[in-house]
Amino acid sequence: MATQMGEVYTAMTRDMGAKLSAYYDSLQSHYGNSLHRTASEQHREPVNTEHHDVAKTAGLLNEAYVKRTEANRVEHSQRMSKRQAGRNAASLPKSEQVTPVQTAPPRKQPAPRSSQGRPSAS
Repeated sequence: MATQMGEVYTAMTRDMGAKLSAYYDSLQSHYGNSLHRTASEQHREPVNTEHHDVAKTAGLLNEAYVKRTEANRVEHSQRMSKRQAGRNAASLPKSEQVTPVQTAPPRKQPAPRSSQGRPSAS
């Protein structure tokens, strides 16, 4: 009988150990374990690296675009200022020439009338 009890005890211990291991594994997969997280992070690492590379490239391209745009603006303003500096009023096309507006000479103001409406006879 003692051997039977030993065998039953061993079987029960193995069964409970297997159930406990399964429960422990399910908890680790659900709530995470450093070993499980490390494995899943290693699986996600190439995706994160690829995303980082794409974002970095996009940032560099945007910076290059901004620099080139600013350089183009500066070059354009320099060209336009040189072009305008060499022009005088005679070299402008007729559509851009400014003609002075002629004004009539100021009119004389009439003399103020007296308060009675008639000139005084004194």
